[in-house]
Amino acid sequence: MVESYTKKAVRSTVTIFLVGVASLGVSYLFRLLLARNLSVAEYGLFYSILSFFFVFVVITRLGLGQALVKYISEFLVKKQYSNVKGSIIITLLTHFILSAIVGVIFILISGFLATHYLKMPDYHYLIILYAIYFIFFPFQSTLSYTFKGFQKMHYYSVMELLQNVIVFVFTFLFLIVFNMGLKAPFVAHYFIFILPIIFAPIFFKKHFPKFTKVKATITKPLFKKLTLFGVSMVIMSVSTVIFTNADTILITFFLSLEDVGFYQAAFPTTKILANFSTTLLIVLLPLTSELWARKKIEILREGIKDLYKYVSLVLIPACFTMIIFPDLIIRILFGPAYEPAANVLRILAIAALINVSGGINSGVLSGIGKHSIVGKIFLTAAVLNIVLNIILIPIIGIEGAAIATLISFAIISVWTFVSLKKSVGVKFDIRALIYTLVSGVIFTAVILILKSSLHSNVWLELSISLIVALVVYVLLLFILRVLSLSEIKKLLHRIKS
Repeated sequence: MVESYTKKAVRSTVTIFLVGVASLGVSYLFRLLLARNLSVAEYGLFYSILSFFFVFVVITRLGLGQALVKYISEFLVKKQYSNVKGSIIITLLTHFILSAIVGVIFILISGFLATHYLKMPDYHYLIILYAIYFIFFPFQSTLSYTFKGFQKMHYYSVMELLQNVIVFVFTFLFLIVFNMGLKAPFVAHYFIFILPIIFAPIFFKKHFPKFTKVKATITKPLFKKLTLFGVSMVIMSVSTVIFTNADTILITFFLSLEDVGFYQAAFPTTKILANFSTTLLIVLLPLTSELWARKKIEILREGIKDLYKYVSLVLIPACFTMIIFPDLIIRILFGPAYEPAANVLRILAIAALINVSGGINSGVLSGIGKHSIVGKIFLTAAVLNIVLNIILIPIIGIEGAAIATLISFAIISVWTFVSLKKSVGVKFDIRALIYTLVSGVIFTAVILILKSSLHSNVWLELSISLIVALVVYVLLLFILRVLSLSEIKKLLHRIKS
């Protein structure tokens, strides 16, 4: 039984992570396309508008998407297919109605927002373009949540990848071929609606053929069940949106669109670490819910402990690399004009690493029904994040926004771990963490020594330094007994069996 759950968790995580990395790569190409063909201010303007709208995504979702993921898993175990169908319909209709209301309001006040938020009145039409897209996006998002609830993670991740591919391809077409300028990425987003047309028939035919046969349960108790969970998840979602968008909005308000452009060069660069946290959360919510329902507490406890260990082994070298070479990474990806983002990248790399442990903790707590605790923690950290942003951004600029994010993530990580320890009795392998950090420090030292000793092409220097440092890092993990061959064989056996 342990092997089957390990297999499910690892395969789902690896699948989503690898596709997520590919999706992140396409997203990077999209950002590079914009950065290389727009001015720094125009690049910042695009993400200022997106950040503003993302704040209101929470209002229109009410946490029903996360509730759908949780309860579909439970309803499927109990074979309550009418509840599954009813939950999907309730979620879609609620999302669409609220999105339409908010979208129409922003269309009506687009001129005011362009004047007083963007400080560029001539660009009000861009707000209108994105508001129209915002209204119809629930058809895409509800289908994604449904795939998660059915634990069809490969479909969910492929849809996310294709979403980025579509936006990139059509932005390239409109920006380079038709020379549409800043309108290009906004119009390109409309073509995402191809995906529900393709994937909805696949889902209903292959994974939920009973959809047309069973009668949907659309009742007040079911709506209440979804919304009660959803409201607590709204708090968590609001907090997440604040962490990812409040800094951009406040930088727009206190500083300039150029500073937004710099920050938005550093922020996505750490997303490969944050992507790991998101991946784990996606997998853990339905899987933890299932384990908790089946009272497989010991399997859950051991799985969490292993996750802490293996995630830190993978991410610590990546984080340290970003800390060592921020200027080089920014220059390669976005060009010399964006190098002022280097220090922000250093800070956010540490924040992203800390956020992964918080993602594990919050995913498990939500899955076992402790979503109110998670909501309280995230809300507190989010409020603190806003306060710190307001204080630090005017004083030290975009680095202040990054520091605010780092402090907030640290609070979430520690607080959720304490709560998880009380609920599940999970233990943290302090010895393994300390030795992994020591190995990471030596990994960093090897890179710096080799890079200063070699005098060749920058790419050759970087490649040799990283390869040698990684070999030293892995050897140290075995020497310090953080890893062992028997442990690896046991893990591979669990995955294969």
